[in-house]
This record gives sequence, C-alpha cells and structure tokens, in this order.
Amino acid sequence: MDRQTRKHLWTPPGAGGESLAVGVLRRATAFVEGLDQRGPAVVAMTHHTAILALRSVLERRPVTELVDEARVRKTLNAGVLVYERRSGRFHQFSAAEPDC
Repeated sequence: MDRQTRKHLWTPPGAGGESLAVGVLRRATAFVEGLDQRGPAVVAMTHHTAILALRSVLERRPVTELVDEARVRKTLNAGVLVYERRSGRFHQFSAAEPDC
C-alpha cells in the first residue's frame, strides 16, 4: 500500500503496528469516551498521528478529511489545541502555535 496517498490505512510493519484508521482511532475514541471519569480538565500530549485521531473524534469529522488537511498544513510541533465541551459536544476553543 502506498503510504503517502493512503496514510490513514497504512500499517507499519512488525508486531503491534496499527493504522490510523483502525487502531489509533479506536484508542482515541476510548480516550474521549473516558473523559467524563477524568475530571473537569484534561491535558494530553501526543504526536501527529494520534492528534489526527483525537481531532476526528472530538470534532466529529472523518479522519480522511483531516489527513487531507495535514497534507496542506502539517500539525506543528509544540502546538496547543484547546477544546471545551458544550451541550455534550466538543468545540475547539483556542489554539496556540510556537513562535520559532
């Protein structure tokens, strides 16, 4: 499979490799579903692939759409995305990008 054009389906070789579309998205969904048990504020630090999965769940957008966006504008290192829950849904509240 061509990793560049079908990034969300590509699975790294070796034991335990998982694709964004299946394994990573499943773990992101489980994390978000467990947020009610974690208190009023949560801080999560992660990498590009997991950020795409979390955004897909939080924003209720297809992961393929976010992968396409990331091709145009990659998720920045040390960027901060802030979400808040209103009426049972998550909304991006703010974002900060490093000035470097």
